Amino acid sequence: MTIILAAMFILTLALGCAKPDPRIIKGQGLRNITDLAVGEHPRADGFLMLQITGRNTSSSASDFYYKLEWFDAQGLLLDSFQSRWKKVTVQGQVPFVFTEISVRPTAKTWRLMFKHDLK
Repeated sequence: MTIILAAMFILTLALGCAKPDPRIIKGQGLRNITDLAVGEHPRADGFLMLQITGRNTSSSASDFYYKLEWFDAQGLLLDSFQSRWKKVTVQGQVPFVFTEISVRPTAKTWRLMFKHDLK
């Protein structure tokens, strides 16, 4: 029993100290948008699929914008018309999920930026 409790304590401590993903950049004014996470899934055709999840903790609907940039294996930006700010409306007190597909099969990593408005 002591071993189980010690293992649970270590696991809780490790999860609590986890650093946020540096590829996810959250701007000011988004305090109600929490639990941002990205699941990365390679597809058979070579493209990457991202599943972006989060939660709106506000009691009312919230608008925000996001922009996804893709980079090749050398870290060079893969410019695309798809790399633009997109508006999202999320209902209050609910989790959200949306999916994005890489602009080219050569995309190996990404950067996801969130902001409250386009000012």
